[in-house]
Amino acid sequence: MSPMRTIAVIAVALALGGTAGCGGSTRVPEPDAATTLDTTPTAAATTATPTPAPTSTATRTPKPRATPKPSSGGGDGDADEGSAPSTAGGGVCSHLGAEQVGAVLGVAVRGAAVPGETGCTFEQGGKRGTSVTVLDKSTAQAGGMDGARTEATSAVEGEPQDVPGIGAAAFVVTGSMFGGPDVQGAGAVQVGTRIISVYLEQHSGLAGTKVRTLEVELLKLVARSAA
Repeated sequence: MSPMRTIAVIAVALALGGTAGCGGSTRVPEPDAATTLDTTPTAAATTATPTPAPTSTATRTPKPRATPKPSSGGGDGDADEGSAPSTAGGGVCSHLGAEQVGAVLGVAVRGAAVPGETGCTFEQGGKRGTSVTVLDKSTAQAGGMDGARTEATSAVEGEPQDVPGIGAAAFVVTGSMFGGPDVQGAGAVQVGTRIISVYLEQHSGLAGTKVRTLEVELLKLVARSAA
């Protein structure tokens, strides 16, 4: 074999060996499925932006204050806390108010019902204030006017004096009450089948004549209210 042919054979062999790798075929490696990256973002990888909670803008409406009920009879609203008003005392007291009694006395008073009785009381207040107690009974309960006199003089030490022109009959007694230094008053008036007793207690140093005048005016007031 000539040298040129020998060189040509070697060249062909070398060319075949470089591409075949000593008789093998050249393989292009396929991508491994386990190492293949998925570039599509997943839901878990997506960061959600939190939505802020709505802020409450509601405005509180203040509760309305209770409106006091208007008093009737001129004295229902004058009772102390926890006690019934004077008009709850029934009988003549249903028509008798603190303003009326205060107008006779010339001072402001507060009215309240007498517990367990048909009656009412009116207090000026203070250690030297004046108070009035009104009790309304049937003629039978009172024992007639004689019974009313006995009851009055058991509280006020004095001689009852009849007062004509008030109701069917009326009387007044003034004097010391239970040995106290001040002059007090008591009395009663009969209106129909009812006998209404009125007791006046004062610690203001009023004279006996003034106490009697006030007692008479109070009897006139309750007689008008009961009629």
